[in-house]
Amino acid sequence: MTFFQRDRMQIAAIVLLALIIRGPTFGFSSLGWDEDIFALVAREILIGNWPYQTVFDHKPVGLYLPYTAAYLVGGDNPVSGKVLAWVVVVAAAVTVRAIGTDVFKLRGPTATGFGIAYVLFATCVLYASSGFLVGLYLMLGFYCFMAPPAPGVARLTFAGALFGLAFQTNYLAGFPMLGFSVGYVVQRMRPFGPRDVLRGLLGSLRTAGAPLVGFVVANVAVLAPLHAAGSLEEYFFLQRNYVSGYGVTVGLRDLLAGFMSVHDVTLPIVALTLAYLGQRLSSAERDGEPEAWDSVLVTAGLYLGGVAATVVSRQFLDHYVQLVIPWVLLFAMSVLALPSITRRMRQWAIAVAIASSLTIVVPRTKPIAGIAWRTLTGPGPTGIFDRPRMVAARLAGWVGPPETIYVLCTLPVIYQLAGVRPPTRYPYYPHHTIPRNTRALGIDTRTEMRRIIAGNPKAIVLGDFESCVGVQREDYDWFRAHATSAGYRARERVADNVTILVVPEVAERSAVD
Repeated sequence: MTFFQRDRMQIAAIVLLALIIRGPTFGFSSLGWDEDIFALVAREILIGNWPYQTVFDHKPVGLYLPYTAAYLVGGDNPVSGKVLAWVVVVAAAVTVRAIGTDVFKLRGPTATGFGIAYVLFATCVLYASSGFLVGLYLMLGFYCFMAPPAPGVARLTFAGALFGLAFQTNYLAGFPMLGFSVGYVVQRMRPFGPRDVLRGLLGSLRTAGAPLVGFVVANVAVLAPLHAAGSLEEYFFLQRNYVSGYGVTVGLRDLLAGFMSVHDVTLPIVALTLAYLGQRLSSAERDGEPEAWDSVLVTAGLYLGGVAATVVSRQFLDHYVQLVIPWVLLFAMSVLALPSITRRMRQWAIAVAIASSLTIVVPRTKPIAGIAWRTLTGPGPTGIFDRPRMVAARLAGWVGPPETIYVLCTLPVIYQLAGVRPPTRYPYYPHHTIPRNTRALGIDTRTEMRRIIAGNPKAIVLGDFESCVGVQREDYDWFRAHATSAGYRARERVADNVTILVVPEVAERSAVD
């Protein structure tokens, strides 16, 4: 068997593992609120409406482009989003492996082990979140910078464009980018003599020109359609308002507790690598490994930048761990690439990486298996135990394009499943019901709800108050009473906690049909 064939089999193993883990989710209507709203924005882009025009979401516009491409290729259905997540995870894991073999010169099986660890770690979130996309873009950019032969202008420009896409996907990408830049400049200065430092700084400035051009071009390309649509100024205004008010004030104890809650799975690898680094830094033998240590400096910068992004965000959520996982794995691989490391240490590091990732994958795959089983055997139309699909099946009798519905206190994927559009610019209801969000957007909750009802949506899909995210009880009760006074009546109850409200003439028409 040739080396290429061995590589092909190892890559196939990564692809297959990701499919085994994520394949059962392809039939789910929704894997999370974020995925649903990303899909709605992408659907609008496909009909020529760019973000902030007809459907609002507060993320940078670049996040929605992969979803738009997925729905363009795979069709307007939730499966396209799940396949996108699988493709992104596979691409990132294969990139991890390529960095291991081409940049750090690790053996194929060793690098493949880290690719598999990435696939396992990635089960912390099952949809294609901004963290996944940022990690893929930045790792590809890292490869362009660091892989031999020395990069030319074209590769450096492409790396800068990837960094630009990462930034327009999630602004927190700026922190690992800054860490990478600092690490790259520092490694160019070694061995830190006065002349070496000056030469390294000048060399870094010369190298920075092409990536900077690529970064600017990518940002301009992503924002140009918004400028053409006349909404760029509003985009910047709302981004500033939303981002500035998104974080919450936390004390030092809360900060440390939150950090530990999302980074406990990475700490074994970090402890292992830091212990080895400490041992090596105290040894004179490190002078015989300058190139290997250069890689350690750069990956350490990326890791610290990822940590900074998570801490600065002050949002200790599952998907924010994705801002750190890629850099932990790259950092560990860079340490394994040091020539003096022992075989036993290398085997131990691989074992720790995979064992740590299992602390995520085991708790995540158990509920996946349970949901998949209920999907096949549970009650409901066509045997599907999937609340949004059950709601969409009920709506199919009297609602369809080009009519509108309004979804409150349940998953917005119902818009997509029913093939209809929302009657509001804010279909993800927390945007117009949570005070922090309404202040950032300059809107009033009840004024927006009046506008929605005045638009005469054919149906209102209303989840129980206990299902609401951040809605005030008085606003929920007011909306239901206002909808009733406008002629909406409860048509039926779905899955115990969702009520479909329709106007009487729609209910009568459905009964006649």
